[in-house]
Amino acid sequence: MYSIQYFILISLAFSITSTACGKKAHPPVIYVAPEIKENGALIFFPPGAQGRARIETRPFGTGKEFIQIQAPARIVATVGRSVSSGGRIVLFESADLNTAYATYRQARNSSSRASKNLKRIKDMYSLQVATERDIIEAETEAGNSGAIVAESEGKLRAAGVNPSDLNNYGGHIAWLIADVTESRLDTTKAGKQVNIVFNSFPDKKLKGRVQAVGDNVDPVTRTVKVRIILQNPGNKFKPGMFAKVDFVDDKKAPLVLPFTAVFTVEGENFVFVEETKDTFRKKPVVIGSSNVEYVEVLHGLNKGDSVVTEGVMLLKGLSVGY
Repeated sequence: MYSIQYFILISLAFSITSTACGKKAHPPVIYVAPEIKENGALIFFPPGAQGRARIETRPFGTGKEFIQIQAPARIVATVGRSVSSGGRIVLFESADLNTAYATYRQARNSSSRASKNLKRIKDMYSLQVATERDIIEAETEAGNSGAIVAESEGKLRAAGVNPSDLNNYGGHIAWLIADVTESRLDTTKAGKQVNIVFNSFPDKKLKGRVQAVGDNVDPVTRTVKVRIILQNPGNKFKPGMFAKVDFVDDKKAPLVLPFTAVFTVEGENFVFVEETKDTFRKKPVVIGSSNVEYVEVLHGLNKGDSVVTEGVMLLKGLSVGY
């Protein structure tokens, strides 16, 4: 306050001196500072305040910008035909999956035999040619076989593979597993068509289809495994190949902002919203997918909010420092 008054007095004195010397006087320069309120959460620009002209806003959710949801993927299994015997061949990306599938097949066969044996023992018991002990042993064997089936199937399902579905395909297909964030599950319904680009064939875009969505969310990455089926004539695509999968939401485009509108303070994301004329509030937001230009905003804003897109760093500096 005192420095501004002092500056004005000096300017007036210089003006009077210049006038006395016959020179043209210049009007005094008055600097008006923005007002910082609520510990930096609210910033008000009085009339004539410095920096206000640098700030631009835009209504949230009214643009036509679109972020295509993309997820990393890899081929976990392929189904083909043997050249020599013509029989069905299933190849997995890892020895662990191959072992789990072999264990599953063997356990299924054992479980089937145990169930038939249990039925036979019960029939024999009704004819009084088998004992209760025979029934107990047969029930134990059937239960153990069923437990092994469940365990091996659980291992395969945890990797995104449903072994019973594998048995339904006799042609040449590839199964991909994509890790999709839980916030985007509404765009990954079974039957939805997706675009696939393999790292090995970056110039070729292929069409696949979502076959199933995983049963659980990874507690660390917060992603869900989504299984995608792709036709694989000639077995061109091999287990272990990496790809990127684009999930296009035909019904609802994500609400996005320019990437520069969002800033981070101590790990939390914020934007500035113009609440009333020349008054800007810092608001926390939850962001989703992004690219080099835009970022998706999942929570924290309402459609139509006037969000600052230019001058964000000026407001951030006034609010929390640079």
